[in-house]
Amino acid sequence: MWILKRIQILIGYAFAVLLVKAQALSSDGNLLLEFKLSLKDLRGALKNWKESDADPCSWNGVSCSPDGHQVESLVLTGFGLSGTIPSSIGGIQGLQYANLSFNSFTGNIPPQLGNRSNLLLLDLSSNQLSGRIPSELANCSRLSVLYLNNNLLSGTIPTELTRLQNLTYLVLFGNFLDGSIPADIVKVSTLQVLDVYMNNLTGGIPKGIGQLGQLSFLILQDNKMTGTIPAEIGNCSLLTVLLLAQNQFHGVIPPEIGMLSSLNRLIMLENNLWGRIPPSLSNCSNLQVLDLSSNMLSGVIPKELGTLKELEILSFPINTLKGSIPEELGNCTKLVDLVLFQNHLHGVIPSALGRIRRLQMLHLGINNLTGKIPKELGGCKFLSNLHLEENQLGGSIPPELGQITFLTVLDVSNNSLSEPIPSELGNCTFLDTLILAQNRLTGVIPSSFSGLSMLKILALFVNQLSGVIPEKLGGGNLTVINLSNNLLQGSIPHGLCSRSSLTAFGVHFNRLEGVIPDDLASCFSLSRILIQHNHLTGGIPKRFGQNLKLSYMDLSFNLLSGTIPAELGQCVNLTALVLTDNRFTGELPETLGKLNQLEVLKIAMNNLTAFRTC
Repeated sequence: MWILKRIQILIGYAFAVLLVKAQALSSDGNLLLEFKLSLKDLRGALKNWKESDADPCSWNGVSCSPDGHQVESLVLTGFGLSGTIPSSIGGIQGLQYANLSFNSFTGNIPPQLGNRSNLLLLDLSSNQLSGRIPSELANCSRLSVLYLNNNLLSGTIPTELTRLQNLTYLVLFGNFLDGSIPADIVKVSTLQVLDVYMNNLTGGIPKGIGQLGQLSFLILQDNKMTGTIPAEIGNCSLLTVLLLAQNQFHGVIPPEIGMLSSLNRLIMLENNLWGRIPPSLSNCSNLQVLDLSSNMLSGVIPKELGTLKELEILSFPINTLKGSIPEELGNCTKLVDLVLFQNHLHGVIPSALGRIRRLQMLHLGINNLTGKIPKELGGCKFLSNLHLEENQLGGSIPPELGQITFLTVLDVSNNSLSEPIPSELGNCTFLDTLILAQNRLTGVIPSSFSGLSMLKILALFVNQLSGVIPEKLGGGNLTVINLSNNLLQGSIPHGLCSRSSLTAFGVHFNRLEGVIPDDLASCFSLSRILIQHNHLTGGIPKRFGQNLKLSYMDLSFNLLSGTIPAELGQCVNLTALVLTDNRFTGELPETLGKLNQLEVLKIAMNNLTAFRTC
């Protein structure tokens, strides 16, 4: 009997062992549990990673081979995980896809990842990883995609990575990498994307770059790279994006870039490039963005660029370009931004630009342009920014500009414009900034400006405007009003300054009369008040003393009288108080002596006595 019981016990034990073995977690599962233990999972994204499971194939972010024996994919992007990446991740034998992006991982990249020869994709982007890029990653011989961007990585780009002959994407932007791009990168014939934007890389563009026949994105922007742009870059026939901006490249722009028929973005701003803009760029028929800003380019703007039908942004400011603006640019009907400011351009503004119906930004300021402002610009219904300042434009401001419904900024200052301001500008109800200063404009300030409810800056200074200041200018958003150096008469309107947003008010050098309105004194956001050289009478409102932001007040050369309010001593940020040539009487308030920030106090040509002594 006892023998039978013994046999039953042995059979039961064997069955239990088999059951435990059947339910035991796989080795990949144990490695992932070890991975989990090293992390902080505040969102509980990995809560279904359990030791009691037979395999990890149903776990969040985990995918296995069809037979369920191996983990092939680990995708934990945006899971809110933090901590270090343990070396155990390198032990997952069948791992092909590892995406840990958009978390808060810290520490180094485990060199053990290099043990995974089957790895096809490694994405560790948008974390807080530091240290060097492990050269051991070069052992991942099948690796095609490597994203390490937006981390805190330092050191050089390992030369060993150039052994990855299947690499298509090498994306390292947004780190602190230094040194030069490995010369042998040109031997990675499969490379399609090389993006090292925003690092500290030095050296030049690798020789032989033209050997990368599959390259479509070359992004070297915002580094410290030097040297010239090699002509052989024109052999990268599939290149669609070439970003070389914010480096220290010098020399000419190679005409061979015009061979890149697939190119849609060419951005070379903020370098030291010189010479002419190659007319051959017009062969890049798919070009959408052409930005050569802030270089030392000379010569003329090639008229051939007018054939670029897909062009949306043309930006050549801060160069030394000369000649006229080609009328052919009016054929670029998809243009959204045309930016040519701060050059030596002359001639007239082509009326053909009015054909560009999608135009939103037209910036031609700081040139030597002459002639009139084309009325055809009124047809650019989507124009939001029109900058024509600091030229030699004459004639009148076209009333047609009032048809531009979405206009937010109009700056035609420092020209030779004459005649009255068109009242139609009051129809531009989205205007935020209106600068017509330093011209020869005549007539009155249009009463239609009362409808400009979005207006923040109104600058009409140094003109020949006459009449009275309208009772209402804009809405409640005005921050700056400068009407100085005109021929304005009448009084400062009550209610004009009763707004909390106004920071600067200037009506100096006019012919204004009457008293300083109480509401001006009640505008406690004002920091600068300039009303000198008028014919104002009455006293200084005491409420100015409640303005703690007031830093500069000039009331000189008026007919103001009475005593200087002691309350001005409460304006603790006042740096300049100019009261010269008025009719003030009485004692100078001793409270002014307590203004620690006061640097300028001018009270000459009044009838004042000194501080009261104790």
